[in-house]
Amino acid sequence: MHQLPMPLKLISLIVNLFNSRGTASVLLNAASQTTALNRINRNSTNVMNDLSDFEESMRREIDAFQDNSEKERAKRLSQAANQATAPPQQPRQPQRPTKQQVESYKTGHLVKLAVRTKRLELDTLFEHRSTSISRLEAQMEAEEAAKKAGYPIIGHLVDIERL
Repeated sequence: MHQLPMPLKLISLIVNLFNSRGTASVLLNAASQTTALNRINRNSTNVMNDLSDFEESMRREIDAFQDNSEKERAKRLSQAANQATAPPQQPRQPQRPTKQQVESYKTGHLVKLAVRTKRLELDTLFEHRSTSISRLEAQMEAEEAAKKAGYPIIGHLVDIERL
């Protein structure tokens, strides 16, 4: 025979004493409910411990994050104060890319147009490098560039090469 927990042994002894069916079943139900409640209490304390451990770890992480952000804020303020006391530097002008850098930049199209300054003139070849990846947009940019360069009449599109 397997051993019962202490409260169940006591209840089974009481049941044997009373030997009455109604009283014994009530006592057994009470005993099973008591053990079930004890299990629930143990489980709920485990869950509560897990929850409190989780809350503590989250608080620690939030505090660490806030400490880091406060340190960064203090560092930025000290840098701003140092810059305010330092003599003002002249702002650097943005450097334009050199011709070699522009030519090495291989995105876009090379558009060739036949252009004229007068109606009854021979066509002149006009080349324009466009950074656009669209052929149509590159052609439109080339036409605008030709008009700005002094060629009001655009005869036709000679060629579009992809760079």
